[in-house]
Amino acid sequence: MPDQDEEEVLASNVSCPTSPDSASSKEVANDMESGQLEHERLERGCQEGHEDVQEDTVDVVAEKGNYVDVEHGLEMETLSSMKTLAHEGKEIGELLMKKVKEREKGTSKEDAVKTFIQENERLGELTERFLFMQGLLCIIVQNKVKRNAAREGGVESEADKEGIIMGARFTQTFVVAETPEKVVEKWAAEFPAVQEVMREYVWFKPMIEILAYQLMIKVRANVQLRVVIGAVTSMTDLATDIYVTVEFWRGKKYGYFYASLASLLVSMIMQMYFVWSNYRPLGKIRAARECSWILVGLKPAVDAYNVASGKEWEVGTHFPPLQEMGTMKTTEMFAEAIPGVIIQLMAIITSKEGDNTLAWLSVAVSVFTTGFGSATVSYDYDTDPARRKETPNFYGFVPADAWKRLWVFVSMLLITSSMLMIKCMTIVLLGMVGRNWVFAFIGADQALYLLVKLLRNDFWYWLPVGGSAEILSSIIVRVSIKLVVDFTSLVQFRHPQEVGGAYWSFSFLVTMTSLSAAIKFYETNGGDDKIVQLAWTMAWIFIPLVLVSFAVLFYNMNRNYIRTFFSTQTGKGKNQDNFKNGPNDFIKLNIFWVTGHYWVGLEDEMKCFIEENWGKWEEKKPEWWTDALKATIPVEWIPTPECRNRESQRRASDSGRRPSLLQSMALDRVAPSGY
Repeated sequence: MPDQDEEEVLASNVSCPTSPDSASSKEVANDMESGQLEHERLERGCQEGHEDVQEDTVDVVAEKGNYVDVEHGLEMETLSSMKTLAHEGKEIGELLMKKVKEREKGTSKEDAVKTFIQENERLGELTERFLFMQGLLCIIVQNKVKRNAAREGGVESEADKEGIIMGARFTQTFVVAETPEKVVEKWAAEFPAVQEVMREYVWFKPMIEILAYQLMIKVRANVQLRVVIGAVTSMTDLATDIYVTVEFWRGKKYGYFYASLASLLVSMIMQMYFVWSNYRPLGKIRAARECSWILVGLKPAVDAYNVASGKEWEVGTHFPPLQEMGTMKTTEMFAEAIPGVIIQLMAIITSKEGDNTLAWLSVAVSVFTTGFGSATVSYDYDTDPARRKETPNFYGFVPADAWKRLWVFVSMLLITSSMLMIKCMTIVLLGMVGRNWVFAFIGADQALYLLVKLLRNDFWYWLPVGGSAEILSSIIVRVSIKLVVDFTSLVQFRHPQEVGGAYWSFSFLVTMTSLSAAIKFYETNGGDDKIVQLAWTMAWIFIPLVLVSFAVLFYNMNRNYIRTFFSTQTGKGKNQDNFKNGPNDFIKLNIFWVTGHYWVGLEDEMKCFIEENWGKWEEKKPEWWTDALKATIPVEWIPTPECRNRESQRRASDSGRRPSLLQSMALDRVAPSGY
């Protein structure tokens, strides 16, 4: 909750200014009078991109009267000069990373760093005074967690050894810190020499935070292990599914054959359509190459590698790697995993053959693969640095400790795997009584869900499709995601813009209790005793396993995020809260990327916000102030006739159209905190 000072600042933004100049004056005055507020914003890690933290840092330092050491010929810096130094530090960090990335073939990262130090006056001066700094920067940029200074090649002095130790510790801190800012904070606290550098060289901390920001996403625990497991399970799952489908044909079980084949084909077609649409702007050859990964069953492994290795968003595509992976896995669960397990369980139960070992193996592989995919999606979304910085009240349940992170991942895997077996067995038993009972059960559950969404004014999905199409898209997406949650309890979908925490937990309870009820219902309708016995065996295995897994999850996760599993916040409420209480313009503007139904009741404040800040954004042109973002803002809200005419002409030239459906889903390109 914002404190009183923050509420006053936010309230002052609601009233429309009389002129752009007066707005700028008011903004400057507020900035100068709220040093404590800026300090608290810094502590929360709320930034515009990763740039404004440095400005906040120097604002607080300047207002408190701190200064650099005059012993070394530096006078006390003014607020303006300190901001300049902070920006310079940021630029040095970005240029250093660019130098390493674009180094010539055959040139090591260490040599690239040393060359850059020689070319950069600031770093050259720093490394001359602090001899350990060159070795420190070389090790940091190499970005390897485990380093041994005693065995490191080229160690020429104790200073080099000291720098290597410091640099190795910096990289190791990535594994046990939630954000880049905390990486730098925890790392600096261990080394007095680093603290001395930060006191004397104002630009050093901004530079090192940029290095942390760009390197952090490339250090994910067990990256190689996760990719290998993902590749093996994906290919094995596809192979066993094909084998079972062929066996259905050989055994003349044509109903199961056609159902299984349809499930595989629908899943592949949906995934290939998505991938083709995403990569088509890069050319047909590239799009076809990406689609080929789906045909050989390696797409999940490729996606996992792209996310875990920190692959950047390719220009021209609609989705970043993380959101591409999430969409692909959700599609696979919805169209292949869930129907596939139901079909195979039904075939096993109704089979008169004695040996169903291979059929059970196929089910086990499908269930494990689904659980692994579900855990990967939730884990990667939560540990994404951008999301943690922009939405810290939702993302951050995965703890810093490496062993606890492992237990959290494993518990999510077991929860999804077990829930899938429980729900699928429930559907199979109802289907054995009569398929109408399946439709009645799922239909009633979905109807109740949509009714609750309507009553809570949370029916509209966040995609800004526009017009009457939003009715259809909201129904389709809401129902699809609810089905996935019912069968998998995918943790990420407790997000307010999806199912929501409270209803996610309610769906979990319904699934947990439904199997026992289905067994009783099947038994009272003349069910086979062997099938009843098998169903009870599964219930006694998987229900306790889910409960234990949840206990492990809650015990190891960051406890203050347990509330997100029971939150009643809606998608509309979340976006309106971000606009009212967001720490910066970047986050406030997220609301323009979602459906206009989320704007209802807030239009006047949004209009005033645009009128007050449009001129500032046009003048400063921050990175996020793109033509696509401008196109989401109603023209009539633009403050002056001149600006309105210019923007109208630009839109008429088709250079800034409102995003298509795929572009709308790609919210993270401009607003990473939006989802």
